[in-house]
Amino acid sequence: MKLSLIIWILFTSLLFQQKEEIYHVVHVKGTVINKKTKQALKLQDQLKPSDELIYQTPDARVVVYSTAKGRFLLDKPTADKAGKADAPLSEYWRFVKNLFMPASAGEHLSTRALETPAIDDLESFFGINTFVFIGDTYKLRVDRGEYPMSGGKYFVYKYVYNGTDYSKRIAHTGDTLIFDRKSLYTIKDQVISPEEAGKVDIYYFNARTSPLKITTMRPVFLPEVQLKKELQGMISILKNQQLSEESLIDQLYEHVVVVYGRTNRQMLKEWIERNLNI
Repeated sequence: MKLSLIIWILFTSLLFQQKEEIYHVVHVKGTVINKKTKQALKLQDQLKPSDELIYQTPDARVVVYSTAKGRFLLDKPTADKAGKADAPLSEYWRFVKNLFMPASAGEHLSTRALETPAIDDLESFFGINTFVFIGDTYKLRVDRGEYPMSGGKYFVYKYVYNGTDYSKRIAHTGDTLIFDRKSLYTIKDQVISPEEAGKVDIYYFNARTSPLKITTMRPVFLPEVQLKKELQGMISILKNQQLSEESLIDQLYEHVVVVYGRTNRQMLKEWIERNLNI
């Protein structure tokens, strides 16, 4: 009798926990509809395992976060694997995995500098895949010894758009490079999106030597308003976990890397300290 009672208590407890399980929406791209409410998902919405999603745009995706299970990416290809486009969330879990940071990004989690030092290795700084520039104007201080920018020395930002090569000289003030989205992507008085141009090459030019290719990467200019909303949502979710400031920064940094791509942790931390109350 006692054994049966214990089993019943454990069973009902598990059912209760599953019923109460909540997934917080921390990122939305495109249009994703909650079939139950018939409303488009937005940041800080809460989903349950029984909820069904409808993807109304080809590139639509949603990232959800559970304090118990972590972060998940849900998109139409995953839904198709689950059997149908509007499968309940509970049917996704055997097809999706927690999204972990790439090893190259995770290495920066241990960095605890008081301020961003002058960069003496831009190839390592940018990497060879995606790099996230925070805001429309991103300022980066480089080492004067490694990258002097006087006497015919400067940086160039190159990409191909509609079959035509474009080279844009990267602005600078002293030892600080200025990656300005509008300046870099203005063609014939029209501003194109970085996504349209795709990958870019960054070169360092020296009048006395051949151009030095720094890297080829895919840039993402992340709007500050969008970033602020998403990180505020993450802070709200994590506020009851009693994390230290550095652990909270790590979680916010992980969100940016997982959802958008590689960025510099210390520069993100400085942005968070200027724009968010943590």
